[in-house]
Amino acid sequence: SDRDWSSDVCSSDLYVFALRSGSFSPRGRRSGRGGNGLTDPLTARHPLPSPLPSRERGGHEREKHIDIILTFAILFRAVLLFSNPIQEDDFYRYLWDGKVVASGLNPYGIAPAAVAEHQAGTQEYGNIIETDNAFALILARVNHPWVPTIYPPLAQGVFALTALVAPGSLLGLRLTFLAFDLGICLLIIGLLRVLAMNAAWVLIYAWSPLVVKETINSAHYDIVPTFFLVLAVLLMLRGRGRWAQVSLAWATLGKLY
Repeated sequence: SDRDWSSDVCSSDLYVFALRSGSFSPRGRRSGRGGNGLTDPLTARHPLPSPLPSRERGGHEREKHIDIILTFAILFRAVLLFSNPIQEDDFYRYLWDGKVVASGLNPYGIAPAAVAEHQAGTQEYGNIIETDNAFALILARVNHPWVPTIYPPLAQGVFALTALVAPGSLLGLRLTFLAFDLGICLLIIGLLRVLAMNAAWVLIYAWSPLVVKETINSAHYDIVPTFFLVLAVLLMLRGRGRWAQVSLAWATLGKLY
């Protein structure tokens, strides 16, 4: 069979890990006698301590663990703030679009290739290059330059705000995305607390190498609509349905697919 056997092994390991750590219980208690009715022979005979702080250890210790998790999450991201992007060039489009919108121009009307070729009607866009030579390189490296931008209004707003503060700066873009990324960590902590679960499980997201690489090194924009999506879920769980709908609408305006 061509099926990757490693996925089966990982799934089995995660299943045993979840049973042993009590994650099947809504309040983080262990499965088995007195728990939620789920019994596993491995955990019954060989119980292991949860790798995350239990709810019985006190609020102060739980908060201490969360502080440590968030501190290391920031450090992991800070290491990549000045790194060279690995096989990524989407951020050139973000930087170009941001400057276009910040200049009061329409990013949906003119393709970057038309600007580079000095086609009729692109004079105002061409002024961006004349006033800042750094954008000549950015324009030359925009992928699919013959296509006008595909990024929806919320994305354009984020790109433009970044361009107003740090035009043409990859670091500025990364710091913007970092703010949304850390915001998601806080929202997940809020979600876990609403669900009466151990907030330290935020570690799964906060220390994810994939999240760190794609958000900081690659400077991918997906973190912004994800922020509003998670916020919508949190608002819904707190009974604020209308605000949840607004947040979900913002997420849709951030990414359509």
